Amino acid sequence: MRKILQSVVLVVVGFMSWPTEGHEYELSANGKLCMKMDMTTLMFHPFYSTSTWMPADAEIISNYTECPADTAIFEAKWTDQGYIWRFNLRFENVEAKYSLQRFSGIVTDENGKGARNWTYWESTYPKAPIGKYVFCDVLITARTKFYNYKWQPFVQGAGGDYGADGKECENGLNGAQIFGVIFVLLFGIFSLLFLLIITNAGN
Repeated sequence: MRKILQSVVLVVVGFMSWPTEGHEYELSANGKLCMKMDMTTLMFHPFYSTSTWMPADAEIISNYTECPADTAIFEAKWTDQGYIWRFNLRFENVEAKYSLQRFSGIVTDENGKGARNWTYWESTYPKAPIGKYVFCDVLITARTKFYNYKWQPFVQGAGGDYGADGKECENGLNGAQIFGVIFVLLFGIFSLLFLLIITNAGN
């Protein structure tokens, strides 16, 4: 019972956590800026009640020798709580319109063992014309939450920066909707807790 309570508390804390500051990350190739990605990121371990915020000094991984024109992959890596956390965002540019095509994540222990990985895709992932950045309040996908993000994976097509205009995501949640989701989640968790306590007391 104690372990169940501890797990529930960790989950509640994770979902109730709301970021106070975002971080901007840049990716360059041969001295040219290729991507500008502003976000606050919360990742959850797929099997344990552990979560982590992506730090400002996360390692941005890149093998690019020149800025990508068709496929842009943003990949980040950091160590926290005894685990190595890593994810990548794959953007595809088709006919002057780009979209987030795939999200992939992986968690290992500090020795690189016990890998847990996952890949996810949704048709509602953000998209925009080349030259515009995408932004949103929150994107929740595959054990990861991106808050207040502003992404420009094709900087070269936007004049060397984010671009003059942005495209808001089509599936963003406003403050009232987010509060509603959290309320329903907490109600379900505490209802389950109540049932567990009653059942345990009966035994």
